[in-house]
Amino acid sequence: MSVSYNATIDERDLHQAVSDLTLKISRPLVRYNANKSWPKLLSGGSCFVLRFDCGLIGVTANHVVDVFEADSKDNVSNICLLRTVPFDLLNKIIDRNAALDIATFLVTEKELAESDAQALDCRGGNWPPPEPLKGAAISFGGFPTECAVPSQPTNARFSGFVSLTYVEDITQRDIIAIYDTSRDSRVIIDERLPDVGANFSGCSGGPVLVHYERNMTHHYCPVGMIIAGAKGEGTGLMADLDVFRFRRIHFIQSDGSILMPPNNIF
Repeated sequence: MSVSYNATIDERDLHQAVSDLTLKISRPLVRYNANKSWPKLLSGGSCFVLRFDCGLIGVTANHVVDVFEADSKDNVSNICLLRTVPFDLLNKIIDRNAALDIATFLVTEKELAESDAQALDCRGGNWPPPEPLKGAAISFGGFPTECAVPSQPTNARFSGFVSLTYVEDITQRDIIAIYDTSRDSRVIIDERLPDVGANFSGCSGGPVLVHYERNMTHHYCPVGMIIAGAKGEGTGLMADLDVFRFRRIHFIQSDGSILMPPNNIF
């Protein structure tokens, strides 16, 4: 990081633990062209997995699925991977909502284990998630395409990032956050990813977790999904800031269906 990281040893340990957790929950959902020789570039988006009583439900941005669907329609020989696991995404879709930019899909226990993922337990009273308050501590992360490295499918290297910041504002549909280099921390970072102004293409579908302390114990829960971030380096007063817009995920039901909200929230 080019910006000084000011934190005590205890804070650094906590930040690192939160970052490790977030990047374990966030998984690459990528594709490659079967007609090209290895090594080759893996590109796509990010995703995460929720555990409900009915089973495991994957979550990503609908526009990520759109790309896979377009490949299929154009007869492009692209193979989908959940991290390094062959994954038939289009035939696993449960529900999609273009207006909310949310898509859900089935995941098996075997696919979860083989992709080295950690599912978020949403059973019982853990769902729907609470509305995060302004100023709440959050972490979010994904796998930027600009940090992708040509590789083999079974030993692919995925360079991810995790940022720790706070909720700036919230609406019925979105969570707004500002990553401020003078206040926040980006603990896991690829050297090709600048502190601010990076192109976060490839991170769409990554998880947003809210963190809090209760009875001297650290707790976390999923509240959102990455859908949009900074596309280029800011200037002037925005030079040290990145503005992110996350989609709230309380629209997802425990069976993976997506509840269409009233039109007046858009």
